[in-house]
Amino acid sequence: MVVFADALRESYERFGRGDLEGAVDLWTDDFVWEGTLDLLTEDSYRSDSFALPGSERHEGKQAAIEALQRWLSAWDSFEITPDDFVENGHTVLMLGHTRVVKDEQARTLPALHICSFRDDGRQDGVRILTDTRVSAKLLGIG
Repeated sequence: MVVFADALRESYERFGRGDLEGAVDLWTDDFVWEGTLDLLTEDSYRSDSFALPGSERHEGKQAAIEALQRWLSAWDSFEITPDDFVENGHTVLMLGHTRVVKDEQARTLPALHICSFRDDGRQDGVRILTDTRVSAKLLGIG
């Protein structure tokens, strides 16, 4: 039996070691990236000046990797720390926090990733929730 949370935990560990290729190894070719949703307002995919790098919906593994790379390249430093994994059926919640740095300003932000899996243990999607207002302010977007 596949334990999705264990597989996801390993992906985050690989990401933390700088192994992006290994971190996305579980992603299906038709992976869907949905980022970011503001934890406070529930607004997502804004088309105004609040749009963050890597936000919006991206379909396909390569498009999702490019969205992730845009998000990472926006920061001088980015670290994600999973605090807990909660598995329910084919869905795993990653509850954690990120530490972001931009122009010598550092913040710790909440992170919730809603990850979906297939029967074979491959991850076919993620929906990302975080504090977009603080992110936008640090990036000079909002």
